[in-house]
Amino acid sequence: MLCDLVDNCVVTTTLVLSCFCSTKAEFLARLAGLAPDLCVTAAYGNILPQRFLDIPRFGTLNIHPSLLPAYRGAAPVQRALQVLRATSVVLSHMQASNG
Repeated sequence: MLCDLVDNCVVTTTLVLSCFCSTKAEFLARLAGLAPDLCVTAAYGNILPQRFLDIPRFGTLNIHPSLLPAYRGAAPVQRALQVLRATSVVLSHMQASNG
């Protein structure tokens, strides 16, 4: 169960990196040097390069605060509220695009 998984986890380090360009060699080298097990992205409006996605051992998760694709964009929660629609959080495992 998820509760068992969470209960058995130990967080040793939490680091938040803010990056405006995930393709920069300096950023990718710093991220690779950290050897992360998992990356989580939120509110990042660009396509992540394969070089980024290959770094974390268990991949990258993206958290999006609305139903996709209906309310994507700069203000997804606000757009859902404007039309009085219920919304949720979408969690997706990021993979390279085939096109």
